[in-house]
Amino acid sequence: MKKVLLLTVFLISLFFTSCEEVVDVDLDTAAPKLVIEAAINWKKGTTGAQQSIKLTTTTGYFEEQIPVVSGATVFVKNSQEQQFNFVEIPKSGRYVCTNFKPVINEEYTLTVINNGNTYTAKETMKSVAPITRMEQNNEGGFTGKDIEIKAFYNDPADETNYYLYKYVYSNKIASTFYVDEDKFFQGNEFFSISDDRSTIVVNNFAS
Repeated sequence: MKKVLLLTVFLISLFFTSCEEVVDVDLDTAAPKLVIEAAINWKKGTTGAQQSIKLTTTTGYFEEQIPVVSGATVFVKNSQEQQFNFVEIPKSGRYVCTNFKPVINEEYTLTVINNGNTYTAKETMKSVAPITRMEQNNEGGFTGKDIEIKAFYNDPADETNYYLYKYVYSNKIASTFYVDEDKFFQGNEFFSISDDRSTIVVNNFAS
């Protein structure tokens, strides 16, 4: 009987005993690079006059704070050379324009000037396929117990489209993003899907 007890205690100690070793990861360091977060979004039902652009820099992998970039010159021009200036909210790295004029199929050129360097990018504003209907399935997922929300839209035919889905949740700070290409559903009805149980707002973007 004693032998059995000793063996049992020994086996349990194997499962609960562990060792911890600190490993120092030697990561390469590099000079900070400018990061430009820019997207001109025209939300349905709004004028699209207020737009914002965020400027930060890269930083070390283990750093907890992301450095913002202040004092830059930021503006966007349309094909008629009309210029829209973005003014920084002091020391935030966030540059805001309140008189932007979005036009579908218009080409815009972004210019950012920082520390003597000039960065430019061009893009055409595309319309997005509107969400036509939404469905809720209370028996979704692999277990059949998940709540699934599907947002349907009709993909335009005879053109290649890329989609970005943004899910905004009522009980989360961070949003969830998904991307898709219409390669396998071009010209047909398709949907994006979320299985989160909270209240959500679905945003559909196209390019």
